[in-house]
This record gives sequence, C-alpha cells and structure tokens, in this order.
Amino acid sequence: MPRVRYTPRQQLIQACTEEFTMACGMALVLLELGLQVDGRQIEMYGLLLTHLYQHRYLNLRARKPYSTDLRRVLDEYNEEDFKAIIRLSPDDLDILAGLVSGQPGLVRDEQDDCDPLSHVKLQLRITLFRLGTKGLSIKKVAWIFGVSTGSVYAYTWRCIYAIDRLSLQFIVWPDQARKAEISQWFRKEKGFPNCIGAVDGVPFEFDMGPEYETNAWITRKHSFAMGATATCDHMGRFTYASTGYVGSVHDSTAYKNSCLYRDKDQFFQRKEYLLADAAYALTPSIIPRYKIPTGDQAAFNHFHGVARVKIEHAFGTHKKS
Repeated sequence: MPRVRYTPRQQLIQACTEEFTMACGMALVLLELGLQVDGRQIEMYGLLLTHLYQHRYLNLRARKPYSTDLRRVLDEYNEEDFKAIIRLSPDDLDILAGLVSGQPGLVRDEQDDCDPLSHVKLQLRITLFRLGTKGLSIKKVAWIFGVSTGSVYAYTWRCIYAIDRLSLQFIVWPDQARKAEISQWFRKEKGFPNCIGAVDGVPFEFDMGPEYETNAWITRKHSFAMGATATCDHMGRFTYASTGYVGSVHDSTAYKNSCLYRDKDQFFQRKEYLLADAAYALTPSIIPRYKIPTGDQAAFNHFHGVARVKIEHAFGTHKKS
C-alpha cells in the first residue's frame, strides 16, 4: 500500500485537531468535577482550525515572474517546429480542439472575456507539451507557459479525460460490412481469408516507476512501462484497445484479460480471426507465427509477417506523432 504523504497544512490541521480534542476532553473532566474551565485554549484551537479550513495556503501567495515566450511565439513557428514541440501540427491541434471543446470543464464560463476555443487550445498545448517532453517538471512547464502549477495539473487531467472519451468514437470494432471489406483485402492482398486484422501488445514507458508495486512495472527490457493490447485493420486504424497492465505482464496474458478473449463471441463470427506474433497462443480467433518454423512453416511465417506488420505500422505511427 502506498505511503500517504501529507502537506504542511494537512499536518498542522491534524496536530491542531488532536490538541483541540484533548482540550475539549479536559474541559469535560473539569466540568464533571465542578471546577472552573478556562475556554481560551479551546477557543484558540477552534479559531486556528477555522482559519486552516477556510484558507487553502498557509502563506500569502504572491504572483511570481514567469516566461511567456513560448506561449507568445508558438503560433509564429512553422509547422515542423510546432509539431516538434506540441507533437501535433497546428491543423491537427485545431481539429482536436474542436472535438473536445464540448467536453465538460474544458471551456470557461461565458462571462470570461477570452475565446472559449482558444482556452481549450491552451490547455491542449500545455498537456501535449508536458506529456511529450521527457524529464520536464510540472513547475518548469508552468513557468514556460505562464500559468500556475495547479493549472498545469488540472489542464493535463482535463485533456486526458476528454481525449479518452473520444476513444469510443474513433476506436470502434468493425461491423459485418466493415469486416467483409477488411477480410477481402487480407485475402486478396496477403492470402489470409477471413482475417479481420492484427493484434499485438505495446509498452508505454515511464520516466520512473510508480511508488506502489514498483517491480511489477519493470518490463523485460528493464524499463518501467504500462502495457496495452490493441488491434488494427488493413489500413492501420485501431479497432480495439485495452490498457492499464503493469509492464511485467506478458502480451498473451494481457490479451486473455481483455474483452476480446473473455467475450470472443461478441467480436468474432464464424471463422474470423486476428494475426498475432509467436507470443500468443493458437486459438480459433488468433493465428500466431510458428515459434520454431521448419520447412513450409518458414514460408508461412514470412507471409504472416508481411500481413501482420500492419499493427507494427499502427504503433509506429502512434509513437511518432
């Protein structure tokens, strides 16, 4: 279980609460004995607790100087430099901002003077810059964009939740008509009839391991990561994604914990299947490569790999963007 860390304000509240409780208990004892009670100590702790609960910070906050250079000149960058910083082109960022602008919490109240969409773009820029820049602290991100550290934290999670909600709109399991189109392509172009895509696992690396169950997040490549399982069609578009696995979990185990395996009848019809690498077990809905091919099996692995590479391309495009 992770260790709970308290802020100085929380520690002071806890200490004052204990003293206040002890003072009240002592006053009750004195009252029962018929003795006079001095309520100044109780009043002092009561006023102190009231102040602590009404004020978020112990010290008065002063506005610190910050750099607004990146925030001011970012729009003047060419597309290549803009994408290198934000991980999306200006046009792609505009599209994403339009998609998430209707999400709760991203748009300011109507009484604010700024353009609501521009505020959404600012939150996305800060989030993408923070997530796409390795080893940069939240304080430095706040300094670069001229916002508070609390705003950086809030913007990041707002955008993550908003983008996650879009997954239901864009990562969609194909219907029967779409399956027919996919399987026809795999049959004509790659020689695999009834194939409706490819599946594989991918790790998303962390700079450092989580505080809880740290060793479980270590991958076979000795890095900290969270695992994901995804499938794609013949065009490299993701059709299913499941994530949240610790880095030490095998791709095959992660697949068996996904809905694709547990509720396979809802996803696969008749002889439909996915192509997978040798890490996966052979099932009616999964056709993997041979682990140790002999004879014609080597030829099968070659054509299998040429068809299955679609999922590798999909992951590569995702990591590159």
